[in-house]
Amino acid sequence: MKTSLLSLLLLAITYTTTAQNNDAFESLIRLGIQLHDQGEYENAIKTYEQALDINADSKQAFYEIAYSYSMLKKYKESIEYAQKALESTNGDSKLDLSIYIILGSNYDDMGQPEKALKVYNQALNQGEHYLLYYNKGLTHHRMNEWEDALLNYKNALMLHVTHPTSNLQVVKIYLAQEDVVSAFFYYIFFLMVEPFTARSQSALEELFSIGKGTNILVPTDHQPTLYLTISMGFMAMNVLEAEKQNIKTAPYDRLLKVFQAVYPVKDKVDVKQLRDDICSAYYAPLFYAACDSGYMEVLCRYVTCSMDEKSDEWLQENEDKVKEFFAWANAFGEPTPEN
Repeated sequence: MKTSLLSLLLLAITYTTTAQNNDAFESLIRLGIQLHDQGEYENAIKTYEQALDINADSKQAFYEIAYSYSMLKKYKESIEYAQKALESTNGDSKLDLSIYIILGSNYDDMGQPEKALKVYNQALNQGEHYLLYYNKGLTHHRMNEWEDALLNYKNALMLHVTHPTSNLQVVKIYLAQEDVVSAFFYYIFFLMVEPFTARSQSALEELFSIGKGTNILVPTDHQPTLYLTISMGFMAMNVLEAEKQNIKTAPYDRLLKVFQAVYPVKDKVDVKQLRDDICSAYYAPLFYAACDSGYMEVLCRYVTCSMDEKSDEWLQENEDKVKEFFAWANAFGEPTPEN
């Protein structure tokens, strides 16, 4: 059967029109994202709506509108478009993770944590992701359900141990529970994965304040000797002679004092019996193995560089040692759910 010239012409016109529409749609989405990134959320939404005129059931356009509305704190509108995005089959299903997070966060910000938890559980039933556990933990944390929050933050870390914010949130819970030992190891690991930011400086300052007026929690069933000895390291940090004379001691020297108090403990107790399973299986063994391997100075320099110019200079002058340390740390491995 022969195809007529008219049919071929109509096919070519249809193909050209579709390609032009796709190009126009993609251009509008890119423009909307640019406006969103510049903080022009209302103009971004108008641009995405123009994109919907071309593709009326676009998962991406629905998602982008939901995102911009959430930034405007128009949570009801954001929820409406997030639901449309989830229902749409016109787009990449990989967007669903981000949509669930926006949807849950909206409910959380509206003071409806139970709905937020329902959203996160619905998403987790479809597949695990560290950001879902993190956000679920955040909701429990805001509800003062610390144990549930801790469980979800640690589930996030089992999937992605270098997620800095999950580590930092665990620190907050342990400090509230006066468990300075577990907090110490989480602090150090957080500073290893995020050493150069404003949060790093705040975390380091908080770490230095641990020994000041803190009541030390010593669990009777989890290595009390270890907890007492490490806690004494924090105390030692704050009774340096230089501190007594109101002379400002460099952050590196202060933290090194703690490291020097914490390190010898490994020969006296079993760190695998720490209260926190990630600490006992990974963070504490990593810390002690690093010191055993001669990396105490590198580690201490690295985690204090946000507040210590001399540490920053040392790192620049000893790049090979830093690379060697992180090659060693990467080879050490990561925690697994079996741990």
